[in-house]
Amino acid sequence: HVALDHPMAFDLEADPAALKAQLEACLPEGESEGGWAEAQAIVDEMVPAIQENKMFAIQRIDQAQSGGEIRRHLRELEARKGEATRFHYHRALDRLEALEAWQDIARLPRDMLKAKGVPVETARRFATRAIGLFSKAKRTDLAMGMIDWLEAENLEPDVLHYTMAVHACGADWRKAFELMDHIEARGLKLDLISYNALLSVVTNAGERGKVDQVLKMMRSRGISPDIFTFNAILNSLAKNAEKYGGEGKRALALLFEEMPRYQVAPDSFSFASAMQACEKCGDWRGALSLFDHIVDADEHATKLEEGGSRGPNARRGLRPNHDKRIIGHMRVFRSALVACARGKQVAKALEIIALLRGSVEVDLVKRWNEPSEGGRPMLEAEARDLLICYNVAIKACAIGNHMSEALSLYEHVALDHPVVSPDAYTFAAAMSACARVGDWETALGLLGAMKVDYGLTPNVVAYSSAIQACVPQGKWREAEAIIDEMLSAAYQDKVPVVPNDWCFGAAFNAAASA
Repeated sequence: HVALDHPMAFDLEADPAALKAQLEACLPEGESEGGWAEAQAIVDEMVPAIQENKMFAIQRIDQAQSGGEIRRHLRELEARKGEATRFHYHRALDRLEALEAWQDIARLPRDMLKAKGVPVETARRFATRAIGLFSKAKRTDLAMGMIDWLEAENLEPDVLHYTMAVHACGADWRKAFELMDHIEARGLKLDLISYNALLSVVTNAGERGKVDQVLKMMRSRGISPDIFTFNAILNSLAKNAEKYGGEGKRALALLFEEMPRYQVAPDSFSFASAMQACEKCGDWRGALSLFDHIVDADEHATKLEEGGSRGPNARRGLRPNHDKRIIGHMRVFRSALVACARGKQVAKALEIIALLRGSVEVDLVKRWNEPSEGGRPMLEAEARDLLICYNVAIKACAIGNHMSEALSLYEHVALDHPVVSPDAYTFAAAMSACARVGDWETALGLLGAMKVDYGLTPNVVAYSSAIQACVPQGKWREAEAIIDEMLSAAYQDKVPVVPNDWCFGAAFNAAASA
């Protein structure tokens, strides 16, 4: 990819050995042995491809607009004495994924097996990667079709192929259990990764009872859970907390009893899911207590690091799998702020936002101003998470009837922030704060700014909050004007919302207060 994106960085006239050295310098260090060997093999094939000026084929693949066009380019290369290399096939698979040409992805390993000079093992590797793509796209049919093809060609699909097919089931837990039975019937040994994939499916399906069934199956086979197992269970508890109740206590038991028993340290996802389970059960105090525990533990670990303690117990029970602080993850802040909104804990929400601004936000702004190559999409995702945190904090202030604090946070996002800009939910939360204290002028000003200054389409929450702000002062004409605006825009298909019963009820209340 570096060679293609920056061709001028390479001396194409150099001898093969020198050109290979330049290319190998781009290979990442620390790859697995198999991955490194594959990368070096690609380099070996790239050298003559570059020197013979055949890179135009890559450009044609990158610019193709259909899977059929890509496969035609590859066939043309094969027709010219087998000039299609593994590098061409890798690039073709990348482009097919971008085009979501799933059927053509399924055909590519078959084409490779028929091509001249392509080893059988290489075609099998590409089939493995194709199944992985089908797993991400939740295309169980194509994943199983590829596995059937491997069996027909005597390429011996293994438990990894089937595990990816299980993961492709999405929320179809019945199909996932059928696949697990099929794996055992094939004489393959189910492993931890297989059961984690099954747990992911039953979690997506919201089947709490099936989660316990999978855990019993693991114990009966002597398979110990890992961090992914526990995170799948915690995610299930968070999703089902409102439905069943009591899930918060079970989540805390997993964190502080079960996970230490198996010597598995929770990560940020573990804590965030446990906090969500507590909050959805109505135990917002438990969620905030857990957040305070994380803060205290991370501060303790930081002091140990600053004091030079690098021993194996320096981070015991916190973060063995990565070097980032748990409190440095946006999902933890978001879960804590949602708990604050549930409990109307305005002071705590402001405390959490202050901690967020002094840690995660500072790091994000720094990386935003100096983005690494290809890192912008990840930064944009983090920025969206940051905005959600601010929106929830504004909502918490609104629920607690703290309009000035809510507007202060809104102004920070709208006027001062170098990374994020307000969205419809930011304005809706701020207007909700105005509605609770009857400040109809500020609420209508925010509604106008939302449309004029930011070009945003108000949602039903924003409109209804603006109408509600008109109630205490009996501003029924202003409320009626907002409803007229909603109806007019809806008739012209300019907004996806129409006034609901709540909007009309608030308008009637405004008239009654006049």
